[in-house]
Amino acid sequence: MTRIVEAPQKVSPTVAQQVFTVGSAIAGGLAGFVLAKNLAGVKEVPVPPLVVATLVSAIFTFGAAVMLARSLEKE
Repeated sequence: MTRIVEAPQKVSPTVAQQVFTVGSAIAGGLAGFVLAKNLAGVKEVPVPPLVVATLVSAIFTFGAAVMLARSLEKE
């Protein structure tokens, strides 16, 4: 017999924070694997792309958190 389970529409604030953090950590871990593979054998890394990539990563991560926080209904 097939059982259909509906995903919850709301979760507690602590669960929401954990989900966001785990998702960000998984993305960071995958990015680490990609970087490790591509940086292997490279003798030097140019600073400008490193700085830009770091800023983009930080801004988008922080921006996503701010977007989520602003979308919440305050009681």
